Amino acid sequence: MRETGISGRWRRWLVSWLMAAALLALGACVKQPAPAVARRPAVSREFKNGPLALTLTLDRQRLTVAEHLHLELRAEAAESYSLRLAKLPDLPGLSVISSSQSPPEMAGEGKVRVNFRLLLDPQAPGEWRIPALTVEAWGQGGAPAATVSSEPLVVRVDSLLAPGEQGAKLTDIAPPVLPPFSPWLLAGLGLAMAGLLWAGLWGLRRWRRRSKRLPPLLPPHLAAYRALDELLAADLLGRGEGQTFYDRLSNILRRYVEARFGLKAPERTTEEFLQELRELRGGPMAEPANARLLAEFLAGCDLVKFANRLPSRLEAEAALALCRRFVGQTEPREDGAGTGAGR
Repeated sequence: MRETGISGRWRRWLVSWLMAAALLALGACVKQPAPAVARRPAVSREFKNGPLALTLTLDRQRLTVAEHLHLELRAEAAESYSLRLAKLPDLPGLSVISSSQSPPEMAGEGKVRVNFRLLLDPQAPGEWRIPALTVEAWGQGGAPAATVSSEPLVVRVDSLLAPGEQGAKLTDIAPPVLPPFSPWLLAGLGLAMAGLLWAGLWGLRRWRRRSKRLPPLLPPHLAAYRALDELLAADLLGRGEGQTFYDRLSNILRRYVEARFGLKAPERTTEEFLQELRELRGGPMAEPANARLLAEFLAGCDLVKFANRLPSRLEAEAALALCRRFVGQTEPREDGAGTGAGR
């Protein structure tokens, strides 16, 4: 009986539907990042000394202890000079997280430009002074030809606590704030759950069908007896279908021999089949009487199959009885008699 189940078309539709529901729910949960907006520096000062020009920028002058401070020095000089940042002075209340220097780049009019960047981290609340920072222009002689320094700057670092909470005891961290309710999120989750439930029920039903025990296979001789009874009940001889009768009778015996002795009987000619049976050692086919009985049966079947000889009803019934007799003489016995050779 053909097992009914979900078709490939409906299975692909179900998978696509579940994926769409999951993406819908995920899209409702993920908050899109805001586009980055360029921020103007809070401080921009220019300084010059001879062939050397310096521009200092600071992204903010007031911040909290949880924020960072970005400071940049842009130095320009004639292209015959190399630009260097002098040793940094002490920065009270601030620590240098990172410092970087860009490669020299042409700034036009025969000048070269280098950018020096500092990332500063405030250590405590208060007003902190950034001392003057110096950039040196070195010539080919190995000594600084010119230097330029910025002016000191003051930055204010605020505490994260309110003024009345300075020195107060810290409390536990508040629980996370849940995102605002979204009806699309609820709809997507509902669709996904319904789809998963339906798929689970379908899989359970399919598993139960497959887990049903199949009827045990009959031994070869019992299967042959049943097939012979069914062939006789079909009354092919009474309908004048003698050729079909002999074809089915020959196939019954060949399938029996294949299952009983491990031979590929349906794939052999009669001569090959008999020769392979003669080579079996031990068992019922070692007895000449059984071999002659089988040869007599197959020869009669070949006459009908290849010589188009239509035997009488008595001859056909005798052939069926001959087949039943061969099965009975070669079937396994409890005392060990009739046991064929293994594969």
